[in-house]
Amino acid sequence: MAIAVEAFCVVGNLQAIEAADHLSHEDLTTLAPNNTALDDGDLWRCSFMAESDAAAFVQRLDEIGFNTSTGPGSDFVIVNEFDLEVTPYCEWLEVAQYQKGIIAWKTGSNPETVTARAGWSPENGSGLTFGNRHRMNDLEFVRLDGSVEVFRDKETGELVYIGRTETPVEALYETSASLIQRNSISPGQPRLRGKIRAEVEKAVAGLVEVVAHHPDFWRAHYFIGKGRESIGDVENAYTAFNRAFEINPEGENVCRGLASACLATDRIEQALAVSIREATLFPDSEQTLGNLAICYLLNQQVPAARKTIDAAIRLNPSDRVNEHTGRLIRSVETGERACPRTLANAGGKKGKKRPASFWNWLMWWR
Repeated sequence: MAIAVEAFCVVGNLQAIEAADHLSHEDLTTLAPNNTALDDGDLWRCSFMAESDAAAFVQRLDEIGFNTSTGPGSDFVIVNEFDLEVTPYCEWLEVAQYQKGIIAWKTGSNPETVTARAGWSPENGSGLTFGNRHRMNDLEFVRLDGSVEVFRDKETGELVYIGRTETPVEALYETSASLIQRNSISPGQPRLRGKIRAEVEKAVAGLVEVVAHHPDFWRAHYFIGKGRESIGDVENAYTAFNRAFEINPEGENVCRGLASACLATDRIEQALAVSIREATLFPDSEQTLGNLAICYLLNQQVPAARKTIDAAIRLNPSDRVNEHTGRLIRSVETGERACPRTLANAGGKKGKKRPASFWNWLMWWR
């Protein structure tokens, strides 16, 4: 008896599996994350399109108590269809090419018949083509359809499909972050509504799943913040931006996103601290200095606000946003208006209602 090997197979020695008394091979089939599991009475196998998914399943078996790492008598191994490699090394398994297919059988048995999925034949094999790291560089990610990653060959335009059993976090991040980036809004603009809002909420949920797998992935936290900011969930946007900043306090967009969220939630002192750090990292950015001037003003530090906005204007005299900020600071210096303490009262004079455009000319994402 023998089994067909397709893509990356987790292969188990049924005799060792039953002796270990952790799971029966029937329970093992139930545990398998896809429907490719089969056995020939000697061997059990489950196939995966991605090697990382096979490794993740082996790790789960290891946690149950099976020997998955020490040869030559491990309970399970991973067999690579494309180069016939067996990991870890073992002495109970034989692997060979049979016409265009790859088969495996237990050492000492007779591989006269092959147990395989319906449709497999030695004349055609699995029909799969191996995509190594170099090959992946020739592919452009298109979308994620459920658990299937879809790529386009840059040279031929042909679509390539990779089925996954574990959450494809890289593709989930690319899809979700790209959608949020295309639909994000600046603070103060009308929040997203309708169908676009629902799509952004779904993308945010996808990124929440990503950070559940990779909690220190700052880019995912950052785009969670952008997505929540765009649907008007400013408090949770602050939480996401703050987490991104904790992980990567030197990113310009991270600093700017957090400072913006701090202002939107009236965390004025923290907004100033973050903006000072951003200006230290990027001292030649008129946008950064202009934003810092606003933070100084809201923290009642008018001389520092004046000095900072003058430096920003010297860097780019034609920046209309900084010009407007300079006039606002001048109106406070001359006593024409009180020094604002929040953005909610920064746009008008002496009790006048702030103009709806205030956030827009402030333009934290300039």
